Amino acid sequence: MDIELVNQRREMTEDYLKTAADHLADPSVSTYLAEGDAARAILDYADEWNADLIVFGTHSHSVLEKLFMGTVASTILEKTKIPVFVVPVKKE
Repeated sequence: MDIELVNQRREMTEDYLKTAADHLADPSVSTYLAEGDAARAILDYADEWNADLIVFGTHSHSVLEKLFMGTVASTILEKTKIPVFVVPVKKE
């Protein structure tokens, strides 16, 4: 992958996280950006942070996706010892 593209994506993601945190207007909100396998990064950070709960949104586009969750969600559910709350995200 082109290093310039990687840096550009990182900056865009950092901007998005900052905007989302600013929108919440709560000084206790913090963000964290990790690189690599998403499921592993979420599990590692939840463990490092001593999280009581993992919350994430999921959406389905097809019947097959409704039957089989995405690989990130599936891996987290399979490997975590922390309760998980999955929030369905609907496009309307």
